[in-house]
Amino acid sequence: MHDEGAATKRIELVVALAALALPAYAEEAAAPAAGEARVDELTAEYTMRYQFEGPAKAIPVAEQALAAAEAAFGPGHERVAQVLNDLGHLWQQPPGDLERAARLHARALEIRERVFGGDGVEVVQSLNNLAKVYVAQARYAKAQAVSERAIAIAERHVSPTDPFLIGVLGPYADALRGGGEPEAAEAVEARIKAIRAVERPEA
Repeated sequence: MHDEGAATKRIELVVALAALALPAYAEEAAAPAAGEARVDELTAEYTMRYQFEGPAKAIPVAEQALAAAEAAFGPGHERVAQVLNDLGHLWQQPPGDLERAARLHARALEIRERVFGGDGVEVVQSLNNLAKVYVAQARYAKAQAVSERAIAIAERHVSPTDPFLIGVLGPYADALRGGGEPEAAEAVEARIKAIRAVERPEA
């Protein structure tokens, strides 16, 4: 009987300690959810501001979203990479800051390469955006190299006529034309046209 009483008391103690721990656990679980909700809220806000008020109004909110994402998920998370991508896009818009945009896209690329691997389709977006920045800076050789890598990765994930390739081939054509290779640019543009024809065949 003495052993049974002691066992009962131990069980009651464990239950009591578990009950005490529940509020703390709930708070820990709620913290990431609250952080994610804040990132979602700010992302929606800067998207809306960009659409209706322009990049200058959206950038401060996107910078808040970046800080919130880093706090909620850590600096190497894909959500951070996505906000970096969006912020880089905002800085690309005139009058903008192309050097800053390039740094933001480069950081997003680094995160995605680490998270998804160098051949991950998610890497294509960051490479493509870097190519656009390099074209805008008239750094055509760098733009070509980055675009060629983006195209190679994309082609390993989608069919040769997938519309996804249109957005990847466009900056490559711009880089070729800017770099003094108009015939090569025309060939890429012809491929874009062919993909569009498959996507929307004439009746």
